[in-house]
Amino acid sequence: MELQSIGDGGDTNPLATLLLGSADVRDTVQGDAIGPGMSATFTIDVRFSSDLGKRFDRISVVTMLIPTNDTFIALDGFKVRHDRVETVFVRASDAGTEV
Repeated sequence: MELQSIGDGGDTNPLATLLLGSADVRDTVQGDAIGPGMSATFTIDVRFSSDLGKRFDRISVVTMLIPTNDTFIALDGFKVRHDRVETVFVRASDAGTEV
């Protein structure tokens, strides 16, 4: 249901709420819409978290593609390296919620 809400209407709140309830998730970021030809840049902090007693060094990303009725992209558990900048290409998927 949480992924479907992103694929159908771009609503990230249900998934963010679910993820923030997990001890394995340090943070979620919800951004504004990015139009055709635009890009987004963000910084990921992978330092050891002393208050949680572990290092968070993986990133997952999911977003709806606009203008579509149920297409999204997702990246799950990509290992972030502290010593380099990487570009990652992901395939678009159909949520399968529309004919």
